[in-house]
Amino acid sequence: MSEKLTGFQIEQFKNLLQDRFYRVRSDLHNELLDIDKEGGAKIAGVVYQAAAGALAHLLTGLRAIDLNHYLNEIKDIEAALKRIAEDEYGICLDCSSPIYFKRLLSYPTAKRCVACQRLYEKAKNE
Repeated sequence: MSEKLTGFQIEQFKNLLQDRFYRVRSDLHNELLDIDKEGGAKIAGVVYQAAAGALAHLLTGLRAIDLNHYLNEIKDIEAALKRIAEDEYGICLDCSSPIYFKRLLSYPTAKRCVACQRLYEKAKNE
């Protein structure tokens, strides 16, 4: 079993998460500006010449997936910052055990310990 995070460690994770939040938000903003500059009609026109409208629809869907990734990351960061504010950061949502420090270093938005995450993913894939 791992030990609970210290106040200093939690503050470091809070700073890391806030920095990441601003970077992801900036990346999302830039991506939206690029989409606006390109214009859907321009992309669809070029793609239509190459292979018809279905491919243009596919490319639009792929762009939406990229944007969804940014939005999901922002949501995860906000949830982690909320757990920090509520003094629940670094605690597994399922078993209430501390999440290993090394796991949080590699995945600061982790909601579950490794064992519970495996069970969660297994149940989700069934």
